Amino acid sequence: MTGRARLILLKKFFYSFRLEKMWTNESYAFLFEFNHLFEH
Repeated sequence: MTGRARLILLKKFFYSFRLEKMWTNESYAFLFEFNHLFEH
């Protein structure tokens, strides 16, 4: 997966979470783990 594709995915998650006003600790933890997966 390219960096650009990852960025699009992260943006999609960000906007969907924000629209639903569901930003919780779990949401941040999920994004952190998701991003961490692709750093290797």
